Amino acid sequence: DGTLTSATMSFTVNAAVAASGQGTMTVSPTSTVAASTGNTFTFTFSAPVGATFAANSYVTLTIPTGWTAPSTTAGPGFTTTTAGGCTPGTLGVAGQVITVAQACAAGTSFTITYGTVTAQSTSGTAAFAAASHAGTGSPAVALATSPQVTVNAGAATKLVVHTGPGTSVAGS
Repeated sequence: DGTLTSATMSFTVNAAVAASGQGTMTVSPTSTVAASTGNTFTFTFSAPVGATFAANSYVTLTIPTGWTAPSTTAGPGFTTTTAGGCTPGTLGVAGQVITVAQACAAGTSFTITYGTVTAQSTSGTAAFAAASHAGTGSPAVALATSPQVTVNAGAATKLVVHTGPGTSVAGS
């Protein structure tokens, strides 16, 4: 017959569905001074590159004991979200736990800003436990790694010198 016909093919590649516990979360800055006030921390949640969170998914972030409790009203601990490639849903706070609804597509992110914060009074590492929940059903599952803030000792505010009885020998 000798007739040529053209064929057009198209492919749609869909990302896999994310599972609870997937995603990553980072924090900036990564250090502060013990008992310092007025701190602001920005946490960035990112969906995994190859997986999308379904509707009704959410992320939790637990603020360590000794830090200002998060709040959805202006003042100490004021917490907000900002869209990145993913637009977060409703933000809620219960005690030290921040919960943000999300249905992030593969590789997209959003931020949680936790501001006007007083850091814990002791130096060391503060772990902010992060978890994700995919779709409906089971509870949130901890992310493989959670963000940490190094809390450095503050500057000395008092110098105390103790003197006691002692023996001195001239010339020694």
